[in-house]
Amino acid sequence: MAEEQKKIAGSPDELLARLAELYRGLSVLLWSVPLYLIFAVQTIFTSEWKIFFSNHWDLIGALPATAAAVCTVYGINLVRASQLGSSKLTKNLDELLVVFIAIGGLSPFFYWFSQEPALLYFAAMVFILILTSLYSLMVLSRVIYRLAALLGTPSLRAEAALFMLLNNAILLACMAGFTLYCLVMVGAIRFKNLLYYCAYYQPHFQWFFVMGVLFPMAVCVWWLWNLKTLCFEKILNWGVGKDESVREEAPSSLNSSREPQEKDAAS
Repeated sequence: MAEEQKKIAGSPDELLARLAELYRGLSVLLWSVPLYLIFAVQTIFTSEWKIFFSNHWDLIGALPATAAAVCTVYGINLVRASQLGSSKLTKNLDELLVVFIAIGGLSPFFYWFSQEPALLYFAAMVFILILTSLYSLMVLSRVIYRLAALLGTPSLRAEAALFMLLNNAILLACMAGFTLYCLVMVGAIRFKNLLYYCAYYQPHFQWFFVMGVLFPMAVCVWWLWNLKTLCFEKILNWGVGKDESVREEAPSSLNSSREPQEKDAAS
């Protein structure tokens, strides 16, 4: 606990409240981040929401992904409210908050594009949204690294650094592959010489892209779960340490009160 107090400035009660706030924020992020990926893929690759569709501005089918993004923003705000760590962690959290606010505003385009895929404007918005979502995982990896360095041991910090590098490499490859795929599709539609091959390989590329994004997402969720567990253990240890300090103070106070009585009895 002494090492924890060195890393985080403040009184013991204030630090315990900050850890509790961090625990709640990590719990929200643990559920909202993977749910956003599930809802986004379900919305853009299937037509399950078609029964709610009346026109391309209908909002009902856009609600699942947007709601998950809003929950993620709420979880980031809880982590920011804990006011833990250095200015670098605060800067990364602010960046992640801005990115997910943008994602929440663009999330309805997943649904609108699935209903009107021929509109170029919707396709361009989905392209920006997918690249922004991939970048958000890179920022989330940096946040996880900062939190692991704050709450964990040096070995855990080294593992988090390795994870961040691996995730960033995979996400950069996904961003480059997705950009190249979109350029090839635009060229095929315009010149019509590769349209048959693109139409044949398009479903395979889509699910390959999803699997490529799924691995960094799974690693992020695994680290969020570990940080949540570590934070919960620190809260429990904090309470146990506080109880032990109270028990140590009680006998000392009793001994100090008995000393004057023994002196009076001896005199």
